[in-house]
Amino acid sequence: MKVPSEVEATRILWLTENYPPIQGGMSESCARQIREFRKFGIEIDTIAFIYSRKRCLIDIVERDCGRDIFITDSGHAGEGAQRIWKYIQNENLRRPFSAIVGFGAGRPGHLATTFSKWLGIPTFLSVQGNDFDRDWFDSKNGWQVKEALLGAQIVGCVSRELAERVSCLFPELDVRVTPRGIDVSRWELLPSDSRKAKEIRNESIFENRKILGLFGEMKFKKQIWEWLASVRKAGLLNKMGLLIVGWVDEETSQILEDPKLSPPNKKIKFCSAEDLPALYSACDYIVLPSLFEGMPNVLLEAMALGIPAIASDAGAMAEVVVDGKNGFIFQAGDMLAAAKVTAKALNLGDSERSKMGILAREHIKKNYSVKREFEILKAILLSEFPGLKRTGRKKTS
Repeated sequence: MKVPSEVEATRILWLTENYPPIQGGMSESCARQIREFRKFGIEIDTIAFIYSRKRCLIDIVERDCGRDIFITDSGHAGEGAQRIWKYIQNENLRRPFSAIVGFGAGRPGHLATTFSKWLGIPTFLSVQGNDFDRDWFDSKNGWQVKEALLGAQIVGCVSRELAERVSCLFPELDVRVTPRGIDVSRWELLPSDSRKAKEIRNESIFENRKILGLFGEMKFKKQIWEWLASVRKAGLLNKMGLLIVGWVDEETSQILEDPKLSPPNKKIKFCSAEDLPALYSACDYIVLPSLFEGMPNVLLEAMALGIPAIASDAGAMAEVVVDGKNGFIFQAGDMLAAAKVTAKALNLGDSERSKMGILAREHIKKNYSVKREFEILKAILLSEFPGLKRTGRKKTS
């Protein structure tokens, strides 16, 4: 279906279902990567699917170096995909796309590889971890992941562990490791942040206790209640308090309300990014006992502030956390090991924990910066997809 054109192709078509105003780590990562490419001068048209029961609508927002196209999609009989394909066809006639990025191995990846075949251009599939671990084993969505993987010219995975699993399934694929990054300069404490952190630490419920932070959406995969059960059996509840920032499911909420089952805790609903440095810094450790993961922003952000982690080895976490040096690691699903590691962290002296925090920050600054994340992605797209060139008009803000 590709239509020849004399107009030079200079832009990427980027499909995602994780993009602001949708919240979450994948949404933040997707927006950050697109922003960096646009700043560099690569034009990107972003197709962002927003699922709703409302009728299918397309809203186009002009950006420097590209457009954001939001499509409200009910999922009914493929209406949203059909409408966006018609839009892509018309845009490709006006000025061809040179490559497609599918951000996510599920529906975005499947649509990206489908459209790329119809347009006759290559696809880069960006696999985040959660999308693969969740959808591959889903009888309704697993086929989309398989089709997306097999249809992509290059597959990027956020961790070596994920790349190895994908390669084992499909040895013929060109699989690369594309770790996430964060802007470490954003994670600097202001005097107001330090004051707020101190206020939280001085609250009576945390007296003579280490503060362990739980951040984000406390979903099933996070295994919060299993971790609480393990530390309770180990007799550790009287040594710790919890700072919980984010959404908590009903079952976990009930456990947190019961003083026999949970240590004293302070709950804060989802907050702005500006509030996070103070909240992270109020903690002695952050805890991520997930059964499966990608590369959580929470981990990178907290460590960038010098807060060590107590984390499972799920996904990229075992690659980010060096056990005993900048945090503590246990095998995902092994709650006996989780309790032992938590006890070790709680018994660590303040001086040793401070040194661990310094190493955590240095590790993130060196290995997980936005610059490194972008350089890896840029090297792949610009070297492997020769039709892609800078427009010469960088984003100005």
